[in-house]
Amino acid sequence: LAEYGAYPERPWTADMVLAGVSYAILTFRFDTDVFTGPPRVRFEIDGPPLYDIRADSTAGGSGAQRWADPSTWTRTRNPAVMIWNILRGVAFPDGSVWGFGLEAADIDQASFVAAMNDCDAAVALAGGGTQPAYQAGYEVMGADEPADVVEALLKACGGRIAESAGRVLRRVGPPGLPVASFTDGDVAVSRPGDYAPFPSLEQVWNGVQASYPEPASLWEPKD
Repeated sequence: LAEYGAYPERPWTADMVLAGVSYAILTFRFDTDVFTGPPRVRFEIDGPPLYDIRADSTAGGSGAQRWADPSTWTRTRNPAVMIWNILRGVAFPDGSVWGFGLEAADIDQASFVAAMNDCDAAVALAGGGTQPAYQAGYEVMGADEPADVVEALLKACGGRIAESAGRVLRRVGPPGLPVASFTDGDVAVSRPGDYAPFPSLEQVWNGVQASYPEPASLWEPKD
């Protein structure tokens, strides 16, 4: 209002309020001798506050966050926290909910809290200092399928998710320690078995390529 309230062309009025919407107003001085069109812009934004069960003292954690009070939530880069919120369901300003809409009892709290802590574990940097082991950020469109977003976030932390006995469990990071073993004595020699020591080329992995969004290059993918 202070900048454009009295502007002669399309003045900004008091009723021009975009409630619940993040927006930016850009002003360019356009020179046709220098530019062929308006400049391209890119915004680096933070996501909405999300609920972290570890910060809720009424749910076994420690802190003032409450699931029923979104004003107590905080922003996060923890992919396990993001997945928890998608499983519970993220509410839009119009009252609709995007996500799976699970109840808290349907999610295994112990495994998720462990995954959240693993994501926040401090990892030493070569240049000194530390950073969390796994961080994530994802631009979600309203038409995106929740399962597809969860799959992308799992990639960010080497995570796995599963349902067992009606509850959703998860883990992150490299494989855990063995939980079972067997020896030659456990093999039934009277039953036939097949083994192919030399698989075909289509079944052999001889290279892996990955890419990541580089912040210093305007988040363009880098090998």
